[in-house]
Amino acid sequence: MTIEWTAIACTLVLLACLIAFQDWFWRVDQTLYDFGMTLMERPAPSDMVIVAIDDQSLADIGRWPWRRAVHATLINRLTEAGARAVALDVILSEPDARDPKGDLSLAKALRANGKTVLPIFMVGVAGAWREIAPIPQFRDAAAALGHIHVEIDIDGMVRSVYLREGLDSPRWDHMGVALLRLVDPLAAATLPGAVAPERKGKAGMWQRNYWLTIPFAGAPGRFAQVSYVDVLRGAIPAERLRDKIVLIGATAAGLSDAYPTPVSGLSRNMPGVEIIANVFDAVRKKLVVTIISPAVRAGVASIVVLMLMLSYLWLTPRRALGLTGALLALVLLGSVGLLVTKLEWWAPSGTIAPLLMAYPLWSWRRLQAAMRYMDEEVVRLRETPQLFPGEAPVSSMTVDPIQQRIDSVRDAAERLRSLHRLVEDTLASLPDGVLLVDGSGIVVLANPRAAMYLCADSQGHLRGQPLHSILGRIENAGDSTWEEIVHNSLQRPQISSIDGHHPVTGDLLVKIGPCVSSSGAIVGLIASLTNVFELKQAARQRDEMMRFLSHDIRAPQSSIIALLDLMQTSPEKVHPIQAFDRIGKAAHRTLTLADDFVHLARAESRAPERMPVDLAALLLDAVDELWALAETHGVQISQRFESDEAIVLGDRDMLLRALVNLLNNAIKYSPAGGGVVLGVGCASGLVKVWIEDHGPGIATEDIAKLFQMYQRGTAMGEPQSGVGLGLVYVKTVVDKHNGKVTVLSKPGHGACFTLIFPEAPVTAT
Repeated sequence: MTIEWTAIACTLVLLACLIAFQDWFWRVDQTLYDFGMTLMERPAPSDMVIVAIDDQSLADIGRWPWRRAVHATLINRLTEAGARAVALDVILSEPDARDPKGDLSLAKALRANGKTVLPIFMVGVAGAWREIAPIPQFRDAAAALGHIHVEIDIDGMVRSVYLREGLDSPRWDHMGVALLRLVDPLAAATLPGAVAPERKGKAGMWQRNYWLTIPFAGAPGRFAQVSYVDVLRGAIPAERLRDKIVLIGATAAGLSDAYPTPVSGLSRNMPGVEIIANVFDAVRKKLVVTIISPAVRAGVASIVVLMLMLSYLWLTPRRALGLTGALLALVLLGSVGLLVTKLEWWAPSGTIAPLLMAYPLWSWRRLQAAMRYMDEEVVRLRETPQLFPGEAPVSSMTVDPIQQRIDSVRDAAERLRSLHRLVEDTLASLPDGVLLVDGSGIVVLANPRAAMYLCADSQGHLRGQPLHSILGRIENAGDSTWEEIVHNSLQRPQISSIDGHHPVTGDLLVKIGPCVSSSGAIVGLIASLTNVFELKQAARQRDEMMRFLSHDIRAPQSSIIALLDLMQTSPEKVHPIQAFDRIGKAAHRTLTLADDFVHLARAESRAPERMPVDLAALLLDAVDELWALAETHGVQISQRFESDEAIVLGDRDMLLRALVNLLNNAIKYSPAGGGVVLGVGCASGLVKVWIEDHGPGIATEDIAKLFQMYQRGTAMGEPQSGVGLGLVYVKTVVDKHNGKVTVLSKPGHGACFTLIFPEAPVTAT
C-alpha cells in the first residue's frame, strides 16, 4: 500500500502542477472569478457622470451617426456647465462630407473646452496593423488621445485591458488613463498592472503593456448617467455637471458598443463607455486584481494534496470523505474570499481537481487491496480443515463481485465465531483453571474454574488484570516471585511449573507456558491452575498404606513365622499351647486389619444405598453382635432411647458396621465392671445416635486426629495399639450419608461419640 500511496500522491501533485501552469480548467476558474467579482460592488464615484447616447436620444435626434454640429453643441454645453474633463467615446476618424461646417464647429468646441480626450484604435489590414486616430483638426483640438481596446477572453467575456498600447511601441494610454492624466497627473504617474517584457521585432507590430484585470465597481448602470438629448436641450441643471468628469458614449442596444463582463448578469452587457469609467476609477484608486502566479498555486496545491493523502493513512473512509469535502469547500471559499477581500485571485482548479480525484483514486486502490486480501484469506480459510464434518461454506447467489466477497467474508467470519464459541465452551468445560494472557502480561480470557480456584466473583473480574497480581493470591513454593516468573515466561519459550497453596482452595499446581505466533514470536501466555489436593492426599494415603502393609500387616505375620521357626529349631523353649495361642492372636489381628481395610475401601469407593433404616433397631443389632465381647470384658450395656424409632435414608450394612466399630471401641476401652450407655433421639429433622463409655477418655490434643487415616489417640497417656481404621470408617460412612460425628471427652471420665443424620422424610401411605 505504501508504493501505491506514493504513486497516487505523486500523480496528483503532478496533475496539480500541470493544471496550474497549463490552465486546463480555465473555464471553471473564470466562472468562480466572475462569481467573486459580483460580490465586490463598491459605491460609484460621485464626481463622474456618463452622458449616454441612449435609445431616447436616438429617437429624438435621429439615426446614427449624427452630424458633428450636434456633438459640438454638447461639448459647448459641458464647457458652459464647468465640466472638469470630458472623454468623448465617439469615432471621429473621417470628415463629415455632408456637413463640413459641422467638423469646424466641433473642432472649435473641442479647442474651447481644452480638456477633451478622443479615442484611437487599431485595425488590421492585409496582415498589417494601422492606428486609426481622429482627423487632424479634431486631433489637434483634443487635449489627449487614448485607445479604447478591451481584452476579450476565449469565452467572449471582457475582464481586463492593457493600459498602454501602440504600433511599434505601447505609447498610447487607455482612454481612462488619458482622462486621469488630465484630471490628476500625479495619480496617473505610476500605472498598475502586469508589466510585459520589452519586445523587439520588425516594424508594424502592435505592442501592449500594463495588463490590468478590471475590478468592476458593480453591474452595468453603476455609474451616474444622464441622457445625451437631455444635456443637449438643457434639461440637466448645470450644477449636476459642474466640476464633474464627463464620459460621453453609446449605451443604446443598437450601436453594438457593449460587452459581456463578469458583472453583466445573464442578459445585460456593459457599454464601452462604462468600461472606460471602471478603468479610470480603478487606476485612480489604485485598485488592482493581483493574479497569483502559477508557481505559487502549484506549490499550495501540492501541499494541500499531500496533507490530504497523508490523512488518508490514518482516517476512516467516512472521516476521509468529510475531510475531502471540507478542504474543497475551504479552497472554494478561500479563493473567492481572497478576491473579494484582498483583490488577489487564486485560480482554484489546480487544487480542486486533485482533491476531487484523491478520494476516488485512494478508495479504489484500498478497495482493490481489500478485495485482494479478502480473496487470499478466504481461500486460505477454505483450505484449512473444517471443524465439523457437516460444515460447508455458503455459496453466494449474486453476480456482484463485491457482494460475493462480502458473502465469503461473512461465511469465514461465521466460522471464526463458531471457533471462538468452541474455544470458550472448551475452556469453560475444562477441569482446570485456564488464563489467557496477552504480550504485556494482562489477562484477556479466563474460564469459570480459574475464577473458582482464585476465589473471584466471576471470570470477568479477572480480565484486564496483570497475571502476576492475580497469582499473588497463591503462596509460591519457589524462590522467584510471580512477577519474575511471568516476566521470564514472556522472554523465553519454556513452560514453568510451580507448586502453590491458596488459603481457601488448597494446593494448586500452576503451569505457565508461552503462546507463540507462526513467526516464532511470543505473543502471550497460557496459565493453568490444577487442584492437586486430591493427588497429594492420594499420595499421602499411598504412603500410609505402604506403611500399613509393611508394618501393621507384616508384623503379625513375621511373629507367626518366628514362632514356627522357633518350634522347629528349639521345641523345648516354646510350650505348644502358648505358641498356638500366640499364633492365633496374630492371625486374628491380621484378619481384623485386612477386614477393616477392605470395608474402608468399599465405603470410600461406592455410593451408599438410600433405603429407610431404623437406627434404634440397628443399634440393638450392634449390641447383639458384641454381647459376647461385652460379657468377656465385664462391661454392662444400658440403653437410653428418647425415640422408639429413628428412620434415616441410608445403607443398612454400612451404618451397622459403623455402630459396631464405635460400640466395639467403647467396650474395649471401658474398665471391667464399667458400663456403656447407648442413646437415640430425634429433634428438628435430625436423628442423633450416641455411645458413651466410662473409660480412660481421650486426650484433648488427640481428638482432632481420631478420624485421620492410621492415627490413634492415647488413653490416659497410654498409647493404644493398631492403625486406627475403625474411626476412619465411621467418619467415611457418616460423610457418605450427609451426616456428621462429634466427640466429647475428658481424660479419666470416658468419651461420648455422637452421630447426627438427616431424618428420613415422612411419606404418605
